[in-house]
Amino acid sequence: MHPNVNSLFAHPKSELPKIKSNNARTVVVTGGSSGIGLATVEKFASEGYGKVFALARNVNRPELVDLVKKYPNIHPFALDVTSSEEAIQEAIKSFGKIDIFINNAGSGLIGTAESFSIEQIRNLYEVNYFGPIKLIQAILPGMRAAKEGAILNVSSCVSLAPDLLQSPYSGSKAALEHFLAQINFDLYKYAQNIAEPLNIRIANINPGFVSTNFKAPVGSKQIGKEGGYSFIEANIARWNDSLHKGQSPADSANLLFELAHQEKCNFWNSADPRVLDGNAKKIYHDPTGNQYSHGVSMAKYQHLLDDKNNSEVLSVQNEKTAPSLM
Repeated sequence: MHPNVNSLFAHPKSELPKIKSNNARTVVVTGGSSGIGLATVEKFASEGYGKVFALARNVNRPELVDLVKKYPNIHPFALDVTSSEEAIQEAIKSFGKIDIFINNAGSGLIGTAESFSIEQIRNLYEVNYFGPIKLIQAILPGMRAAKEGAILNVSSCVSLAPDLLQSPYSGSKAALEHFLAQINFDLYKYAQNIAEPLNIRIANINPGFVSTNFKAPVGSKQIGKEGGYSFIEANIARWNDSLHKGQSPADSANLLFELAHQEKCNFWNSADPRVLDGNAKKIYHDPTGNQYSHGVSMAKYQHLLDDKNNSEVLSVQNEKTAPSLM
């Protein structure tokens, strides 16, 4: 088995630069005014991070305002992740060197598949997929220049399999994981080409139900309570009830903090044991993301590859066995 992709561009332990004290580090959190984002802002601020930027569309929410009074190192910043690339680039420049970026902002959509309007699906992808990509593309060059950093993504247990109540949502989460997997591989090849180690970590956390004020709008073309789709009303009600009985946002915040301080991380990190024992074990088997980051098997396309090492890495999925998740 190919070694952990993250370890391929991380400093060997003996060469790892000393991690700066927290008060010299900067973290940026999207969706930082509520739920997991707010809990994450509080966690990093309470641990003495020098600057904790809480990005949100509305930075005047009482919970965030109260946190700012308690922790002067929290810096609210009004930014919608659907803003233009130019606006996002300007915002990122104003933050200075970013040590840790945490993508948390998200939007949902629930109902029957035919009830989702194209506009609703497009808006969801602007928040869950295109927005994070704009931010990551603005942040990553600085991390490459510094040869260190962490990009942590609040994904979902439903990125591992389609959620049959909200397939656009689960699809958007999977799509972003694909993008991050390519970054993992790009950085591996980049480190090879410059012949220098990088300590840039890419990781997802995959929570299950979390008790927050997150609400998924219902498909705008939702058929009424009568007829063959009458079951959907009860399914949506059960989903909302399960959400309110979910884990504390602090559980996810603590996991993000832990990952931020690991020398190397698994690509997938369960925030809920039910996720680990369910979808993750059955579908991906390998939490390191090694095979996932190397893409589909390229063995039958060998003649198209001009780099022997690249073909060897890409064909890693030809191996018959994969390590256990446990």
